[in-house]
Amino acid sequence: MIRSLFTSLFYLFYFTYAGILRCQLSFLSQEEKQKFLIEIKKHIYTFSADRMHGREAGTKGEKKASKYIIRTLKQLHIQPLLDTYEDRFTIPSLPSVKKAVLIVDKTTFTYPNDFGIYQLLQDDNGLLAFKQLSYQSVDTISFTGSTFAKLEIDPKLGKKHWEDSLSFLMIEKLKQKFAYSTGNTLLLASNRPMSLPSKIIPRYYSHQNILFVRSKKLEKYLTNSRFPIKYGISVHFSSDTTSVSRNILGWIDNQAPTTILLSAHYDHLGYGLSNSRNIGKPMVHNGADDNASGVAFVLALAKYIISHPQLFNNHNYIFAFWSAEEKGLLGSKHFVNKYPDILNKTIAALNFDMVGRFDSTQRPLYILGTGSSPIWDSLFYVSFGEKNYIKKVPGSIRGSDQYSFYIKQIPVLFFFTGMHQDYHTHDDDPEKIYYDGMIKILEITLNLLAELNKIKYLPFSNVPEENTISHGRTKHSLGIVPDLSWQGKGVRIDGIVSGKIAEKIGLQPGDIIVRINEIDIENIYQYMQVLNKLTSDKEHLIFILRQENKLSFPFQLN
Repeated sequence: MIRSLFTSLFYLFYFTYAGILRCQLSFLSQEEKQKFLIEIKKHIYTFSADRMHGREAGTKGEKKASKYIIRTLKQLHIQPLLDTYEDRFTIPSLPSVKKAVLIVDKTTFTYPNDFGIYQLLQDDNGLLAFKQLSYQSVDTISFTGSTFAKLEIDPKLGKKHWEDSLSFLMIEKLKQKFAYSTGNTLLLASNRPMSLPSKIIPRYYSHQNILFVRSKKLEKYLTNSRFPIKYGISVHFSSDTTSVSRNILGWIDNQAPTTILLSAHYDHLGYGLSNSRNIGKPMVHNGADDNASGVAFVLALAKYIISHPQLFNNHNYIFAFWSAEEKGLLGSKHFVNKYPDILNKTIAALNFDMVGRFDSTQRPLYILGTGSSPIWDSLFYVSFGEKNYIKKVPGSIRGSDQYSFYIKQIPVLFFFTGMHQDYHTHDDDPEKIYYDGMIKILEITLNLLAELNKIKYLPFSNVPEENTISHGRTKHSLGIVPDLSWQGKGVRIDGIVSGKIAEKIGLQPGDIIVRINEIDIENIYQYMQVLNKLTSDKEHLIFILRQENKLSFPFQLN
């Protein structure tokens, strides 16, 4: 404790004195800025192209993305950290269906000719009820147990309106009455091509078999049957219930006793079957900001550091590209648990996740986790001074891969440029990236790393638990995009997610959430804590400030 305090005071005086003597370094010439901008843009466009299939961990898309990173590291002459660049690990996956049979009364129908599968979890049998649904009659729908639902959609409705109506049917009505017990089956037929709303399947129907009618034979048989009717499902699964995922690890070995780790996750959501905020048919989620931007950024850091050994020679540098972050930080957790010897030499872990939306005039750069070492603030001061477009946050340690290192008592930083409407949707595309902003972050980070090169040790400090809430992730969601740059009381709304609670009850961008039920909301941390404690069995009340008017809105969680 005394040593840690003495070290902190020493570095505080050292950095303050050094900051007075030197001006902020400008690492990049205009020519270098332009070259890095072109390279970063190339990486992001390549990495977030449709041919990468959304880079979901454990898929061919992830493997293709990993090969691109390895090829780039080789071109930069970055050596593999281990025997190879790949460090493989297994992740859980649902078993695939080898054969499935549906028996209705005494007639047999086979997969995939007569019916398609959205998800099929186990054998099932029982009685099948019937409901015919139409867009106009959604208010009268009720379900009990296993159900054959025939959807009649107005042919005049456009494709988007049809998908919206199906989403409304599924979310507002089916989930209210359809039993949640394992084994129940939902069988769907429609007079229009069917696209199930992928957002709600994992949340509301995770324990149900969900089939859709494919052949006219099955549809005619069901339509002409007398309900309730006996049915049975027999399914044979493949035995493979895990997938192989891979971290990509390169490094610069300066023969130093200490190491700095720079990382970004490269996986994303694939076709959005889980964790997507889209409601509609599965579509490729390219993840340009989340997190092709972080990958391109770490590759740019690697290129600069290896090209300027005189500035970065006192530590070794690991360039880590994690997979399965979207499935629960699985890649970084695997690394910290498997390689304790590497971890023992690591004095700092800097993680870059969603760094593509920085605009110094409108959207700030957040540097989170500054409370994980008592000397981070002093390092910032000497590296880049006080900038009003840089928001330093002591907490928010959770939410991305830096947390895996924080729990191992390694000082961390999380670079992040804020939530936006495209987060976890199929609209997170490369043309929306602020490339000039990324170059500015690159200079800021290089300044910081140059100062880190001058010191041998960073003391670790714990962040109070109330300041380590998972960034952007809660048990419940109202569908707001918070303004993380807001410095006043409450939570200011920066955007509203279509189709979610906030939109339905009438919240608007610019509203400030000041109270939920009987609890005053002071900041984003308290908002997330309160939201996580709410239950879905009763109505709640949210209070907001809109301009100078205080308004309240009742709501109930899904």
